Amino acid sequence: MEKRFIVDCMLGNVARYLRILGYDTLYEIDISDDEIIEKAKKEDRIIITKDNLLWKKALSDGANAFLVKKSYSNTKDILCELKKNGLISLKFSPHNSRCPLCNGKLMISINQPLLKIHKNSEMRVYFVCQSCGNIYWIGKHFKNILKTLEDAEYEANRT
Repeated sequence: MEKRFIVDCMLGNVARYLRILGYDTLYEIDISDDEIIEKAKKEDRIIITKDNLLWKKALSDGANAFLVKKSYSNTKDILCELKKNGLISLKFSPHNSRCPLCNGKLMISINQPLLKIHKNSEMRVYFVCQSCGNIYWIGKHFKNILKTLEDAEYEANRT
C-alpha cells in the first residue's frame, strides 16, 4: 500500500511537496494533536511533525510518526531527511501528482478552452485538479519545484 501522511500545521510547504510527489497528504491547520493522532491511526497515515510533544504522544498512542529536526528550516532539507529515512521517493511523475492545495488527483489536459485562460503561455499540457478545479502548468515556478526535488535527492544520496 502507498504511504499516506498527515502533516502538522508547521510544515505546510512540506505537505504541498508531498502532494506534488503523489502522496495522499492531509494538512489541516485547525486540528488538535489528538485529532491528528486519531486520523493517523484510523486512516493508516504517518504523522510528520516538528512538535516533539505531538511526536511522543503519537508514538505512545500507537500511531506512526516522524519527528523533523528543529534545525531543518527549509523544505529541501526536510524532504532530504524523509528520503534518507525511507519514507518517500523524490521522483516526480505527473501521472501520480496531487493538487498541492486540496490533495485532489490531477488530470492531464490538452483542452483548448484552458489555453485561453493562459493565452501568453506556450504550454500545451495542463494539469487540472479533479476536486477543486485548479489548473497547473509547467512554468518557472514548477521548474523551481523540480530543482528543489533534485537538490534534495542529490543531498540524500550524497550522505
